[in-house]
Amino acid sequence: MRVILTDEVDSRWGGMVRDWATAVLKAEEMPICTELGVHLVDSERIRQLNSEHRGIDKATDVLSFPLFATKEEAVGEADCLGEAEPLLLGDVAICLSVAEAQAEEESVDFTEELALLLAHGILHLVGYVHEGEDDESLKRADEMDQRQQGLVELILSGASA
Repeated sequence: MRVILTDEVDSRWGGMVRDWATAVLKAEEMPICTELGVHLVDSERIRQLNSEHRGIDKATDVLSFPLFATKEEAVGEADCLGEAEPLLLGDVAICLSVAEAQAEEESVDFTEELALLLAHGILHLVGYVHEGEDDESLKRADEMDQRQQGLVELILSGASA
């Protein structure tokens, strides 16, 4: 598994976030050839991305850019690639300043908030969704929340899955 990290804000979190992302991919039982990008960005960059991709002109905490609709689709693609080629899963962008503000607002440790945002973003890359108001959408959102919480606990425990 390969996590390509871009730290646009020169934070001290890069190495830790890379390790966490690898642990999440392992916990999600993604193929060894899986590759994803994680970008730690400032509020202006996340605002630009949010505006370009979602039509919302404001900063947000995390954005995901999946290349597959479902985990099964991604894993099926990996089976076709062979061992030499990476399975490009997608990208996650996290705004550290928004994460810091949210952590303070919610009275949680910044490390926990960052772990939550990373887990949330990667879950979107493997097909989890939480949009919609119908019963099925609410059920999927609950499943995502439960899985996300389990991944945050895994990350914070320092386990490598």
